Amino acid sequence: WHTADVLRDIEEQTGKRFKRGKFSQKEKQIIRDGLKDFCEERGLSEDQFVHAYFLTKQRGGDRCKDKRFKQVFLDVAAKLDGRPVLLVYQCMRRMYHPGNFRGRWSEEDDRELVRLFDIYGPDWETIGLSMGRYGMSVRDRYRHFRQRGSML
Repeated sequence: WHTADVLRDIEEQTGKRFKRGKFSQKEKQIIRDGLKDFCEERGLSEDQFVHAYFLTKQRGGDRCKDKRFKQVFLDVAAKLDGRPVLLVYQCMRRMYHPGNFRGRWSEEDDRELVRLFDIYGPDWETIGLSMGRYGMSVRDRYRHFRQRGSML
């Protein structure tokens, strides 16, 4: 679960290079198989896992950090030689987060994004949950406005 800075430090100290960049279809299949095995071992459906890990907020506003679910990222990363756990986690979020597949943004969505940003600031996870979208998708859409120089 190392940050990018820590990974760079490890690479400098050990000479080991971590694999970065786009995940191959073979790697994505290893992720799918790993999640399937993890869920079967625990009597969960993939939908239950996705809801519990990616869509549930606990008291205090933190996303679900149930240690039972963190193990899947460690297990899958071990099968993907050279991929840091953090990158595996990020790839799995993109693959499984239901809000990542919502389609085009409407003008109404854009107005709601700006309204929620005024309330929450750059808390993309909270805004994403409020809009039923993936937090990074919300962040990217907001950046789109800033680059254009218009905020509706």
